[in-house]
Amino acid sequence: MAADAGQLPVVAALPERAIALHIGVHKTGSTSLQAALADARGDLAAAGVLYPGSRTAHHGAALAAIGKAWGWRDRGGAVPSSGAFDRLVASATAAPGRVIISSEHFCEADDAAASRIVERLGDDRTEVVIVLRNLADLLPSSWQQYLKYGVRATYPDWLRNTFEPPSERTISPSFWKRNDHGALVERWTRVAGPERVTVIVLEQVDRSAVFRTFAQLLGIDEEVLVSRMGLTSNRSMTA
Repeated sequence: MAADAGQLPVVAALPERAIALHIGVHKTGSTSLQAALADARGDLAAAGVLYPGSRTAHHGAALAAIGKAWGWRDRGGAVPSSGAFDRLVASATAAPGRVIISSEHFCEADDAAASRIVERLGDDRTEVVIVLRNLADLLPSSWQQYLKYGVRATYPDWLRNTFEPPSERTISPSFWKRNDHGALVERWTRVAGPERVTVIVLEQVDRSAVFRTFAQLLGIDEEVLVSRMGLTSNRSMTA
């Protein structure tokens, strides 16, 4: 169906027992979407949709699933216990209706981890949702996020280093692991099947577009999420 101005094309709801696995990517409005989903847990439950747990997002479970530390390893960061992912799986697979799981850290899974994640959640229920953004917009936004993490580099230096060969990327070596969008979509398509992967491209759309599309995928009233889209954000740095 054609999209209204500033909106994405209307999409059909996922199957009634689908487990929607929103894997990011980073800097595509995930923080705001997760805040809306968390705040709407009651309304979602009334509509037969589960947003598991009690936290805003499922980062701990995602990091446990991919074996990545929370925080800098040399400053005390550690991989969350596998129990975090086990509990998420137990809650999601026990739900009789639709489930939505959200963490942009899932996008960093390699082939083996992605396969394990889909297998644990159920290859008959898992529906992968990927949100992408124009790379020209994503690059400066990502650099500013790395500044928040404590990276010290000017934008030109960071940009040059980001486009160096893999062995020479010293400032943010994980950038392309997160943002090689072609490889990312190919990986999850290979693991989950092309019919179970939805790619949302945020190109010249209204800020409400991603909230509306997720509501459509979950088969709920759009206002459940749109009315909550201003709860929080992870904005790039302003002038």
